[in-house]
Amino acid sequence: MKYQTLNQLFQAGVDNLRNRSIGALHQSIHGAGSETTLRRNQAALTLQALRQHALRDVSKRTTVGNFLGYVTPTPVIVAPWGAHRIVHDSGEVGTARGAGDNFMALSTATNDWPKQVIEVSDGPRLFQLYLYAGGAWLDHLIEQIIDLGFAGIVLTVDTQVVSRRDRSIELPIPSVLNFPVPLVDAAFNDPTFDPDLPLFASADWAQVGALQAKINGRVPFGLKGIMSPDDALRAKQEGIDFIWVSNHGGRQLDYGQATIDVLPAIVQAVKPGAGQGGQTPRWPHFPNNWKHDHLAKPQIVVDGGFRRGTDVLQALALGADMVAMGKTFQMALAADGEAGVAAAFELLDAEIDMNLALAGHRNVYDLDPRDITRIEYPVARESLDRTMFELDP
Repeated sequence: MKYQTLNQLFQAGVDNLRNRSIGALHQSIHGAGSETTLRRNQAALTLQALRQHALRDVSKRTTVGNFLGYVTPTPVIVAPWGAHRIVHDSGEVGTARGAGDNFMALSTATNDWPKQVIEVSDGPRLFQLYLYAGGAWLDHLIEQIIDLGFAGIVLTVDTQVVSRRDRSIELPIPSVLNFPVPLVDAAFNDPTFDPDLPLFASADWAQVGALQAKINGRVPFGLKGIMSPDDALRAKQEGIDFIWVSNHGGRQLDYGQATIDVLPAIVQAVKPGAGQGGQTPRWPHFPNNWKHDHLAKPQIVVDGGFRRGTDVLQALALGADMVAMGKTFQMALAADGEAGVAAAFELLDAEIDMNLALAGHRNVYDLDPRDITRIEYPVARESLDRTMFELDP
C-alpha cells in the first residue's frame, strides 16, 4: 500500500496542493473569519474519551454502515464540497471511483455532471442541494437527480449568506483553476435567479415543505446544517428523513459550536432516551438485526473535524448513524486521485476496526453514550490537523 497512515496521505495532499496552487490549498482547508469554529470542531474531539472494556469476545467484528436502507463497507460518507477539480484533475468522477461502495455526497457546485458521477459509481450517492434558483432550474434538477438514481437529496440550510473566509480573500485561487460548475451556471441563467436577493437568505420551513412536495417521497430528503435541538425536532415533525449535524466545516458561522458538542442534545431531541442505560442495545443480535429501531426516522449524519477512526466511533457512540468527512477526502484526492480516496477509506476502516476491538465491541452500532466520558484537560490535536494551521504561504 502506497500510504501506510492517514498522516502520510494527508501530508501528501497538502504538499501536492501547495505545488498546484497555494490559493487552492488554502481554499481547501480554510475556515470562516478567525477560524475559531474550525478549531473547536477538532479540539472538542480531544475532550471525549472512549471507555475501554476488557474480556469480551471481539473475534468477529463488523464495521459496516447502515443508512437509508443501504449497507456500506464503512459508516463514513464523503462529505460534499464544490469543485473537486481544484484539487485534482480527476474531479468528482475520481472521488466517486475511489469511494467505491461507500456513500458519497455530490455538491451542486460540482465540476462534473451528476450523470458522469453516477455512471462510475458502485455505491450510493447523495445529492447536496443549494438553492441558487427556483422555478424551472430547481424542478429540472430534482427530476434529473431522482431519475439518475441518487440515494437521497439533502438541502444545505446554513448558507443564508456566505461568510468571509480570510485565507481565500488573501490567497485567491488562480483563474487557471476556475473550472466550470455546470449546475450553478445553469442556475445563474434561470429567470428566478436574483443576485441581490438570493434564495439562501429567504429560505424557511415553507420552502422546505415545498421541496418535500416536489420530491414527494420518491427519495429520502434531509437537511444539512442543523445545529440546534429545536431545529432538529422541527425537522422530525416535518417528516424529514435524515438530519445532517454540520457547521459547514467551520466555514460559515465564526465562534460557533463544535458539532460533536451539539450532537448529544440533537439526538435526544429526535430520539428521546436513545442509548441510555438499561435500554435494549441498538444491535442486540449481532450481526443480523438490520431493521432495529435505531433506523427509525430521522437518521443522523454528523461532520466537522472528523479525521480518524476513533473520531467516527465517538460520533456513533453519541448517536450518529453516519459520519461525513470533507477535508480528509479532499487531501486524499489531492494526494493520489481516486487511489488516494480509496486508500483513505481503507485506512479509516482499519482504524475503526482496530479501535472497535480495543474498546471491547463487535459492531460499530453497539456503542452508546455510556461508552464516552468527558475529560477535563485539553490534549493537543495531532499533526493531521496541526498542519492546517501551520502553513506558511
